[in-house]
Parts: sequence; structure tokens; C-alpha cells
Amino acid sequence: MNNARFLVVSYSKPERASGTPVVIRKFLENFSGDEVVLIGRPVLENERVRGIKFHYPVITIPTPPVGFRGERIWRLLSTVVGLYVGLMALRRQNAKAILAFYRDESSLLTGYLLHKITNLPFFAYFCDLYLENYQTGYQGLLARWLQPRVFQSATKVLVLTESIKDYYLEEYGIDAEVLPHCNNLPQINPIPTTGVGSKIRIGYLGTVNEDRASSLRMLCEHLRDKDQYHLSYFSPTSRDHLSQLGLLIDNSDVKFIPTDDLLLKELCTCDLLFLPLSAPKDDVRELQMLTGFPTKAIEYLLCRKPILVHTCMHYFAAQFFTNYECGYVIDGDPDEIGQAIENIAHNDDLKKRLTDNTQKAISYFDGKRIADNFRRLANFS
Repeated sequence: MNNARFLVVSYSKPERASGTPVVIRKFLENFSGDEVVLIGRPVLENERVRGIKFHYPVITIPTPPVGFRGERIWRLLSTVVGLYVGLMALRRQNAKAILAFYRDESSLLTGYLLHKITNLPFFAYFCDLYLENYQTGYQGLLARWLQPRVFQSATKVLVLTESIKDYYLEEYGIDAEVLPHCNNLPQINPIPTTGVGSKIRIGYLGTVNEDRASSLRMLCEHLRDKDQYHLSYFSPTSRDHLSQLGLLIDNSDVKFIPTDDLLLKELCTCDLLFLPLSAPKDDVRELQMLTGFPTKAIEYLLCRKPILVHTCMHYFAAQFFTNYECGYVIDGDPDEIGQAIENIAHNDDLKKRLTDNTQKAISYFDGKRIADNFRRLANFS
């Protein structure tokens, strides 16, 4: 019989190309096959990373893929199915603890209920704020019921950033443990950037959502009809959707690269990488942006290319890139974005400083150290 140490409850299988499944996949790469078993929902074909071979058991919760029509209903229904799948996995894999990742209430609820049924140690990992993001409707009712019970029942609450830790301590008196997003790859030797007078290629990686759109719109406003620039989207977001958002300009291209190796190689051909974290219009989103950290920043740092960060200066992401001096951080209009691009492109000393400092910054995300910290917390070491 397999002697898996803990059961991971995820809202999706970790082959999804963006979001929390990436955090989970990178985290679990640091554990052996007899330490972990995972349950999660299927992934849409156009959002799946190719070529991933999991070295631990991955058990599908049999529902439509994440993002399928009627997603909110399937989230709740997946909890019922997930309870059965989880109980079978716990029994067959002889798991000693439960680790539930929150980015979706279904995985958090499933993990909590499995804990109440089995009385196994329970760890809740918040990659984002929960209750603060759901204030109304049935999701708000569920959040107000579930979050305090999770906090009370968890052996330890885990969070993605220091900013979430500080917020939980101040707001709820919860002393959470920070387990950052893991990196398990070496940095890539930098490819020389294009010289002055050549076309400047700007790369953006990730799904385009409301947290990114306004910054990208300002970038496009500056780049539009300027032949000296080219914008490359490395994204599963469709061209039609980008066009609807006003983000598809003549000097841009869109491609989804479903393998990590090829993706990093393509990113390395860019002269600079654009990391937007837009200021939302409502207080709920503001708090989420304040405390969060974009997972795709890891790939940016691995490429050792200049990173242009467009976000509010008091956000955790801005403070991280400023403190490590590994990104050019601005919070301005299209003209300021344009000036920043020119400053980076034509200042070799600035480019060298930004790229050299990525080495120290990437060490913060050392996967082996982060996994060992979890083993210590769970008393598995």
C-alpha cells in the first residue's frame, strides 16, 4: 500500500497553465511520490500545460472542467463528489494529514469537511483572501460560515505572502505561516537584448483578467502605431477576447505555449517583460491586490530580463520588486509607461542592475527550503 503522507485538495488538477494550480504544481515538485496524493477537477484542454508527468498520485474529481459553463454550480457540486473521492484517497493512500489550497471555495470546503469527518490534521493554504472577496449572495454566506471554522480547525494557516500574514494577524489574530510560491528551476543565462534602433519586444505572460486589463490598456495606448515596439502576449486568452478589451494592436501577437521549457525560451527573446497589477475600482479588489503576488513573476525572474512593474506603490508586489531592486516599478499613465520603457531600453547600467538583482530575488522562492518548512510544520521531517 502506498504510504502518502498528506492529501492535497485542489480546485483543479495542477496541470492548469495559470493561477493557483501553478503554485500547487511547483510546491509539490519538492515532495516524493510517497509523501503526497492530490485530488482536483479536470482542466480545459486549451488551458492545460503539456508534457507534465506527475510523480505522485493525481485523482480526478469527476465533474466538468474548471471554467466550464455553469462554473459556480459545479464548484458546489464538486464538493459532494470531492468528499467521496477524498475519503477513498485518504483510506487507500494512508494519508496522515489534509492540505487544502484556497483559490476556490470548493477545495477549502472539501478539505474542511474531510477534516471534520476524519479528524486528521488540517492545513489551510490561502493563496488569496477569501471572505473579503465574497461579501454578498450565497458565496458571501458560505464565506462567513466557512472561514472562521477553517481558522479555528486548522493545525496551521498558511499564506502566500507576508502581506496576507500581516493582514490576518491584524484582522483576525491569526499567526499564519508564509509559504511563498516555489521556484525549482535554475535561472537562464540572459540572451543579449536588442540594440538601440532595433525593434523593442515587450512580453506579457498570463491570462488577461480584470487585474491586468487596465494596465495593459495603457501599455497598448502607448505602443499603438509605433513600429519600433512589438508586444507579445504569451497567454491562453483568445484573440477575440483581447480585441474586445481593446488590447489587440497591429504590432502585437498572441500565442499560448503549453510547455514550460519552450515558454521560458520565448520569454528570453523579449527585451523587457511587463508585469501589470492594476488598481481596482472597489475596496474588495483593492485589498486583494494589496496583499497578493502574481505567480508569473517567477518566470520573469528566471529569464533575467528587465521587468517593468505597473502597479500601485503600496502594494506588496511593488514593495517586493523595489526592495530587491529587480524591477522598474511605476504607477502612471501611458506616457509614463513609455518613458519607463525608453529608460530601460537605452540605459545599459539600469538593465544590468535590474537583471543582476533577479538572482537574489529568486532565492526567496527556493522550493526545497519552502517544502522543508512545511514538513517541519506538519511534523513530517
